[in-house]
Amino acid sequence: MDGITLDITERKKADELLAQSEARLKENEQRLLAAQKVARMGDFTFNFSSNVWNCSAELDVITGLNATDILSFDKWVGLISDDVREEIINKIYPLIQEGTLPSGHYLDCKIKRAYDGEERWVSIVGEIELNESGKPLQLKGTVQDITERKKAEAEILKLNESLERKVEERTVELKQLNAELEAFSYTVSHDLQNPIRSLAGFSRILLNDYSKILDEDGREHLRNIEASAKRMSSLIRDLLNFAKLGKVTTAKANVDMNSIAQAAVAEIKPSAENLKTEIVLHELDCARCDAGLIRQVWNNLIGNAVKYSSKKDRPLVEIGMQQINGENAYYIRDNGAGFDMENSGKLFKAFERLHKHEFEGTGIGLSIVERIITKHGGSVWAESKPEQGAVFYFTLPSKGSAA
Repeated sequence: MDGITLDITERKKADELLAQSEARLKENEQRLLAAQKVARMGDFTFNFSSNVWNCSAELDVITGLNATDILSFDKWVGLISDDVREEIINKIYPLIQEGTLPSGHYLDCKIKRAYDGEERWVSIVGEIELNESGKPLQLKGTVQDITERKKAEAEILKLNESLERKVEERTVELKQLNAELEAFSYTVSHDLQNPIRSLAGFSRILLNDYSKILDEDGREHLRNIEASAKRMSSLIRDLLNFAKLGKVTTAKANVDMNSIAQAAVAEIKPSAENLKTEIVLHELDCARCDAGLIRQVWNNLIGNAVKYSSKKDRPLVEIGMQQINGENAYYIRDNGAGFDMENSGKLFKAFERLHKHEFEGTGIGLSIVERIITKHGGSVWAESKPEQGAVFYFTLPSKGSAA
């Protein structure tokens, strides 16, 4: 018996490789379909020579058309809203036919889904593939359902419009409040100051002219009236200065901090000498700031340091500068009463005083300091321990800074 034996090992290997490739291809196709479903995105191709559309299953879901129904460009366009349809027919379709549609061209538009007429937003991206002769071979693209994104954008737009209206309404309210505040400030500065000055003046006249016919209790009462009137006058003055800071604009320039600090020391020195306070002033770098406003900062902080160290046997106030976190931090250190750091949150609040009975004051000075430094874009803080003095720091933009 004759026969032929063939070795088909290589063919079997090739068949196995082909089967593996087909399995991987099918797996990749399933992954692509799953990804499209998650992204609400379908893809399509249109062959110019055969005039055939090929569409993914997810595209059927988005448009409501079956792949077998999509036989012409007109059916696609028929889904699209009227306001965009004319642009597609007159501008985009000619580019597709000529093969000159720009790569990655996209269009966001509304469609009416075929099976239920529901309006959906879609983003269409298309690209032309040319043959070797430069003629259109096929149109490839994707269609993504972006309805939820458009709803979110519309909601954000609605919220923004609502916010703008509220801002406008609030601005009107603030203007009215500012006008009322200005009227109140005028009343305080003129109508209240005069009777307070009169009260203090008449108390002084009574003490000077009628002290002989008054007993010690009467004289003490008049002194208390005069002192209270002076405190009220100081409080009103500080309160008005604090309110005015909200409207003040800063005229920034490169300022010699040595000269400003020296001027502040010279102004405070007479009272400091009476209290036997030693003031040490170290060299200070320049800063970019409003000289007039920062002069007030120095006055308030140095004045506080002199006041709160006045009860020490050898009161000392030290003024200087050091680098903290890469910034020039100016400081005023004293060896006075100090305070508990647990109460540091009250320091820069108006009318908050940590030493209400031991030292005079209105509780506005540090609030003014904090507001001025904040307007300059700097920061201010303090460190202290009870009866071990305190040090106040503030930072400002350095010389030449654009801040």
